[in-house]
Amino acid sequence: MEPPPDTPAARQPRRAVLASGGHVGLVSVSLVLAFLLAVWASGSSFLVTLVTTVAIESVAAMSLTVLVGWAGQAA
Repeated sequence: MEPPPDTPAARQPRRAVLASGGHVGLVSVSLVLAFLLAVWASGSSFLVTLVTTVAIESVAAMSLTVLVGWAGQAA
């Protein structure tokens, strides 16, 4: 049952709750980019290969999580 139109809750538009702390994403992206730059600047091909492999496998694991966990079906 809907509340009467004169109640304060009915006059307020419903909004989705977004993550608080607007600069948290910017800080985390900056830290990741600084880490990747440090690995690249180190000159070690092993570290670059290791970080690249971890990044690729992380994307694959997140994709599998979405496919099986959220969608509920396997490929």
